[in-house]
Amino acid sequence: MVKIDDLKKVAEIEFYFKQQPELDELMHVFIVEKWKNIPVETEEMAPKWFKIDKIPFSSMWPDDKYWLPHVLKNKFVRGFFEFDKNDQILDFKLDHEIIT
Repeated sequence: MVKIDDLKKVAEIEFYFKQQPELDELMHVFIVEKWKNIPVETEEMAPKWFKIDKIPFSSMWPDDKYWLPHVLKNKFVRGFFEFDKNDQILDFKLDHEIIT
């Protein structure tokens, strides 16, 4: 369980899929450092812990390697990613600033 006041918004990222615009979305990313109970697996994800230098970017969406390192350095990220029909990045743009 997470309290709403413990959520820290760290990113807003827009995703565009050139051949499948119905998949376009705006993702809001939050970090939480305090919670109760044990995280559980859902249909969308299975919780697993990694050391920061061992994050398995090769097993993740291709955009993650661009924006996640900034978030982990305490920066707020605004991003745009455009994908082709094979989920490969066609274009992207990132802006980031230190979170105070």
